[in-house]
Amino acid sequence: MNRTAEFVLGLVGGIIGILLSLVGFFFSIAGFLADDPGAAWVVAIITFVFFIIQIGALIMSCLVNRMDNKLYGGLMITCGVLSFPISIFLMFVPSVLYIIAGALGLRSNMEMNNKAFEEKIM
Repeated sequence: MNRTAEFVLGLVGGIIGILLSLVGFFFSIAGFLADDPGAAWVVAIITFVFFIIQIGALIMSCLVNRMDNKLYGGLMITCGVLSFPISIFLMFVPSVLYIIAGALGLRSNMEMNNKAFEEKIM
């Protein structure tokens, strides 16, 4: 099955998410330079967790055609939900793209199944 829409949405969301995570790392560096190490550590840890989530989502989007559609859909929706609540403004776009890609991944390709069935009958 060809899952181009899920691949593109996951890839774009992953790239945007990684770039925004790098922006978060710059904010934590600015916090360290401003003599506020407590807040800078919190920002650095949260940004690192989001960076790992973004890399995982990017890898999953590259493997979309090799994974089960329900597994892919569930994992991408989970990545979107985990990215959304803490950093609403920074990770809003990647989170929405992950949730849409996950929802598309949960659907089954009925058109392809019907076409294969029609070819089998004829």
